[in-house]
This record gives sequence, C-alpha cells and structure tokens, in this order.
Amino acid sequence: MVKKVNEELSLTCPVEKENLQHGFTIVELLIVIVVIAILAAISVVAYTGIQERANASVIQNDLANVAKKIHLLRAETGEYPVGGASIATDGASAVGVHAASPEPSLDFKVTRSAYREPTSSGSVNFTYCTGPGVDSGQPEFIVTGQTKSLKIYQYSSMNGAESIASTSLTYPNVVCRGIDFPRSLSYGYSYNAGGWQSWTE
Repeated sequence: MVKKVNEELSLTCPVEKENLQHGFTIVELLIVIVVIAILAAISVVAYTGIQERANASVIQNDLANVAKKIHLLRAETGEYPVGGASIATDGASAVGVHAASPEPSLDFKVTRSAYREPTSSGSVNFTYCTGPGVDSGQPEFIVTGQTKSLKIYQYSSMNGAESIASTSLTYPNVVCRGIDFPRSLSYGYSYNAGGWQSWTE
C-alpha cells in the first residue's frame, strides 16, 4: 500500500532532481553580513587606537629631541634660546612675533603629521616657552605638543617628560606652565600665522 501511494505521488508531483537549485536563505545571508560588520567595527577601533599610540610616541620623541637641542645650545651659549615673542609681565602685550623661530640658527624638526591641526583663531599645537621658573627662579624652558586626539605632552627643564590632563592647549596655563615673567615663546604651528612655521621643518 505504501508503495502504491508513493507511485501515485510520483506521478502527480514529479520532481526533477536536475532542476533543484541550492542557495543561501535570507537568514543565512543576514548572519554573514552581521558577522562581517562586527569584524569591520573591531578592526576600525583597533586601528584608531594603534594610530593614536603611534602619534603620541612620535610627539614624545619630537619633544625629547627638541629638548636635547635646547640643552646643547645652553651648554654652548650659557642660555636657553629666546622665543619669538617676549612678554614682560602678566597682562602685558607681546613684543615680537609668536610664530618666529626661537633662534635663527636652531631648527626644531617635528613630524607634522602626528600633531593636531588647529582650525580656529588663536589655536596652536606645538609651542616653546622660556623664562625664569616659578619655583626655582632660574632659567627654564618647556616644549609642548598636542596629538590629533587632543592629548597634550610636554618636556620641560623642570620636570622632564609629562602627559598633561588638559585637552586645551592654552596660554599661559599649559603653554608656559611653571614659567614666570618675563618670558618668551614661539609657536611652531599657529592658525593665525598660516600654519606650520619654517623653523619646524
């Protein structure tokens, strides 16, 4: 009886094995798309973190190299190089040009691609400041750099290498932190002065 039913079914519902098409269901395709999206998101996050650590490392090396040059110049001349602009007292106007080189013969080579590019008036990302130390009263200097993710690193004659908690590179709280008046400073990058200055090439 079962054989007879099967024969009847095969006569009424012929199925040709050659015409069967195999493929993925919509659910299977959606699962694959979701997995690919998750892997892509993980890759982007990992790449961003690696790139930020690389930029931070480059800036810290730049600042250490600049500090070595400044120390060598002081060993030769007995003084730290004077910045392009001088400020005599708190609240006084600057005399000179902030974007000018600290020393005509001294070039600070920095890896420009690692630094944040300021986009508004008054913005800077690489600075040099010198003057008497607030605590020591002796000549001191500080160089500052800011990454694309707004992290700020400094190297000073007072404290060596440091990471600053602030994300705002402001004068005088960060740029000349710990340096008293009279002080002088130079901006390696100044939005107002048209970008990177030649002495940072």
